[in-house]
Parts: sequence; C-alpha cells; structure tokens
Amino acid sequence: AQASERLGRQLAGRKLLLYAPTFREHGTTLRELLSPASLAVILDFCDRHRLVFGVRPHPYQQAGFDRDFTRGNILDLSVGRYAETAVVLRQASYLVTDYSSLWVDYLYTRRPVFGYCPDMRRYTEKDRNFIYDYERLFPGPIEASWDAVLCHVEGTFAPSGLNDWRHRREEAMRLLQKAGLKVVATG
Repeated sequence: AQASERLGRQLAGRKLLLYAPTFREHGTTLRELLSPASLAVILDFCDRHRLVFGVRPHPYQQAGFDRDFTRGNILDLSVGRYAETAVVLRQASYLVTDYSSLWVDYLYTRRPVFGYCPDMRRYTEKDRNFIYDYERLFPGPIEASWDAVLCHVEGTFAPSGLNDWRHRREEAMRLLQKAGLKVVATG
C-alpha cells in the first residue's frame, strides 16, 4: 500500500505511460531503446498530454538507468524503487513493452498495450525467438519507432479510439485461453 501511495503522489493526478522493455541477450541497452532524440519526442508528447513517462527496465538491465535517465519528466519505476510489478501495472494507464510477458498480467487492467520492437528481427533470430505467432497474439500494434507508438497512444484519447484496442485485447485473451491459460479480465 505504501508503494502504491508513493507512486500516486509522484503521478499527482497525471496518467502514467509505462515503458517496460525486456532483457536482450545481444546487449541492446536501455540507452539504445530510448535514444536522446526519441526521449525528447516522448517527453514532449507527455508534457502536451499531461502524462508521466515511467520506465521499468528489466532487472538485468538496471545498470545505467540512473546515469542515463535522471532528467526531465521520467519516473524510475525499477525494481529497486518499486519491488512489486503489480503496483506499477495497476497505476499505468498505458503499457509500452516488447517481448516481455508483463503484457499478459497487464491484460487484467483492461487498458491499452502497445509494442515497441525496433529490433524484432534481431531478437527473433539471435536472442530467443518464439514458439507462437507473437504479432498475432500481442494485444496491440507493434511498431519500430516511438513516433508510431505515440500515434497509437494518442489514438486512444477519444472513446472511439479504444475500440480497435479492445478487439485486439479480447482476441489475445481468447488465444491465451485456447492455449490453456486461464485469463480472467477484471475492472
């Protein structure tokens, strides 16, 4: 409860745009996923739309987070500051992720999920690959640029903009259930 209240105070009534990338064995760093130019675009977007940009790096990629991202309207939502992932997911209005399984837990919130995967080919060929059609299962659009991801986020601001995302979420839940996973949406 204390961590949730602390995060609520940091948000101060603003919505949280959460970025939670997974670990990459080939060594792509958080700095590469969030270049200075991309970060400027993201922070400008967040300022215009009264959002807070929160970053929850994979615990294996924690090194360098403080050094690289201690400026601007960015919240450090790393494991060292928020041990329980559920606290962060509950507060997020939007999730941007890649190959992380966090989106499966986030489905329970019934909020939009977006994919930022600038290295999908390399990830699938050199790192881990998938045993299923990831692009079909993922509950939102998958993009290779932050500009495209932010366009999708902005598209949800109007009530009608959520319809496509809701359809994708329901399809992902149906596919997960068909595979034998029990997925029950709440909220």
